[in-house]
Amino acid sequence: MKKNLLLYLFVNTATLFAAGNEDLNVEALKEWIATKRAVTVDERGGALSISGDVHVEYVTLSEQKNGYKNVGPNSFNPLIAENQFDIEFNLAMDFRTDITWGSVKVEFDNNAGIANASFNSLSLERAFFGIRVAETENSTTDLEFGRRFIGYTFDSQIQFGALMDGILLKYNKSMSNIGDFYLFASPFIVNEVNTHISFVGEIGLLNIANTGFYAKYSLIDWATKDYNDAILKRIYNYINSQFLLGYRFRAPFFDAITVGYAAFLVNSAAEPLAILGNRRDNLAGYVGFQMGEIRKKNDWSMDFNIQIVEPQAIPYKDFSGIGITDPDGIGLLAVLHDGTGLEAVKEKAISNGNYYGASLNFLYAIENSLTLIQSFSISRPYVSLPNKFYFQKYKIELVYAW
Repeated sequence: MKKNLLLYLFVNTATLFAAGNEDLNVEALKEWIATKRAVTVDERGGALSISGDVHVEYVTLSEQKNGYKNVGPNSFNPLIAENQFDIEFNLAMDFRTDITWGSVKVEFDNNAGIANASFNSLSLERAFFGIRVAETENSTTDLEFGRRFIGYTFDSQIQFGALMDGILLKYNKSMSNIGDFYLFASPFIVNEVNTHISFVGEIGLLNIANTGFYAKYSLIDWATKDYNDAILKRIYNYINSQFLLGYRFRAPFFDAITVGYAAFLVNSAAEPLAILGNRRDNLAGYVGFQMGEIRKKNDWSMDFNIQIVEPQAIPYKDFSGIGITDPDGIGLLAVLHDGTGLEAVKEKAISNGNYYGASLNFLYAIENSLTLIQSFSISRPYVSLPNKFYFQKYKIELVYAW
């Protein structure tokens, strides 16, 4: 290995000199490299895990806008394919010691094909490290610093789709015959230029009195910055409370772990809008169940839920429900979602969160490392707006994981 390294340095140094880079301090470079060496996991006293997964997926979209085709050939948006093929690769690494840990996930999600293939769709989905600051016989207190999606830690089927760059406090306490209590709380950065920092928190009690019931309450406050710009102020005018109840049990006939759940959400910061008939359409909710677990070959699982979301319930950037494609990026305020554009015009207003719909996901483990995923979702407009969308999507996906 040393011979290969010296050869590499010799070739690159010669190349640099040949290119006229005479200011390179070769001796300083050699001395710096001599101080470096590979450090093994054992020497660091921790446990390293590396995992990856490759996805091959096909998606077919069907959407109508005011009775006309909205995506695909001969539509309002002919450059958006109604039949989509994607290749995705995820690489995850986790390292843990007794009181510290780190987690990283990098995603490459690219369009398939020759004419319109992509090669640079790279995303740093997760990068954080943590430290245990306190521990007792039945409780732990941790701090984590870095990036994740909000939904990686906080629970919702319709919100928490935004990235969270911030500091996370995690407190867990086990209480005999009462349940397992937890508290998660985090300030996170929305816009560093405007010093806009928001807050999200969640408390929960799991396996209440050993019955399998659980309850969770979350609060996310986007309206922490007093913008002078009226459009920006409305874009972030969301203080969302979500109440979630669930029941975990083993279904007798299927002999499978089953979870039933229902949630209700309200945006308490919403104000009446003229384009909504001076109403505050600020409510949302969902109900569903999950059955089965994927652990080994021939395992299966499914999730079915029904969602209802009003236009002012969830901010565009944090939305994670069924929704619509919204290819123009137009919002309820008839402006682009980055805050640019014109003031609200009722005839153009669109809300990705104005719908009622249903979602079904089914997973089957063909082999221990190979899983088939199928999902179907459909939505219809809920609150009356001039632009009405009828949306449905089917996806089939093969995932090889190691």
